Amino acid sequence: MWFWWSASAGLASALDKILNRISLKGEGRGSVVAYSFSYMLTISILSLFLSLPVRVLFDLRLFLLIAVQTIFWTLGTLFSFLSQSDTDVSLSTIISRARILWMIPLGYLFLGERVGFNSIIGMVIVFFGLATLFYKKQFHKFRGIQFMILGSFFVALGSILNAILVKNYLTPPQVTFVTMAGQTLTFLSILIYKKKFIEKVKHIILKAKFLIISAATIETYAFVGINQAFKLGVASASTAVYLGMTIFTILAGIIYLKEKEHIARKIVSSIIVIIGIIIVKVFS
Repeated sequence: MWFWWSASAGLASALDKILNRISLKGEGRGSVVAYSFSYMLTISILSLFLSLPVRVLFDLRLFLLIAVQTIFWTLGTLFSFLSQSDTDVSLSTIISRARILWMIPLGYLFLGERVGFNSIIGMVIVFFGLATLFYKKQFHKFRGIQFMILGSFFVALGSILNAILVKNYLTPPQVTFVTMAGQTLTFLSILIYKKKFIEKVKHIILKAKFLIISAATIETYAFVGINQAFKLGVASASTAVYLGMTIFTILAGIIYLKEKEHIARKIVSSIIVIIGIIIVKVFS
C-alpha cells in the first residue's frame, strides 16, 4: 500500500512543479517569497481541515522536532522556488529528484534504515545520471541549479524529520499542517521584515491566484500521500518511488512549456536517475 501512496504523491508533485514554474518564471526574490507565503498559507488551511480533530501534545521533543524541520523545510522551499523562477523545470527537477543521494545516508544515520549493496549501486547510478547531465555543459554553474542542489539537501533533512514525526507523534495530515504552517509563519515574518516584499503579495496573487490554489491543493495531496507512505513503509524506499515520477515533469516541461534546449541530455539523464531510484526501491 505504501507503494501506491508514494507513486500517486509523486505524480501529484510532478504536476505541482509545472504549475509553480508557470507562476514563478522570471520573477524576482520578493515575488518568490510572496508566492511561497501564499502557497504555504493555502496548504496550511487545507491540511488543517484534514487534521481535525486536533489533539495537542505537550512534548518538548515534539516541539523541538517541529521547530527544526520548519527551518529545514523553509530553506528547502525558498531555494527550490528560487530555482524554479530561474531555471527550466525539466532541468531543475532532475536535480531535485536526485535527493535520494541525501535520503539514503540520512535514513541510515537518523532512522536506522539499512543500506545494502543494491542501495549503494542505485546511488552510484543516480550520480552517473547527474554526471551525464553536467558533462561538458557546466550546468552546475547555473544559479538556478545551485539553488536546487541546496533546496534538495534541506528538503531531504526535512523529510527525515517528517518520517520521525509521522512514526511517533502525528498523523500524516497533521505533519503536513505543522510543516506548512511553520513555513507560512516564517515567510510572513520575512514579508514583515522586508516591507518592500509585501506589495509583491498583491502582484503574485493577481497574476497567479488560480495557479496557486491548484498547485497548493495538488501539493497538499502529495505531501499527505508521501507522509502516509512514510508511516506504512521505509522512508528511503517511499522517497525512491515518489522521486521516480520525475519523468512526467521532464516530459511536461519539454512538451508543454517548450523547454527544447538539451532535450536528449535531459531525457537520458532523467532515465538513468530513475533507473538508479528503481534499483534502490525494488532490490534493496
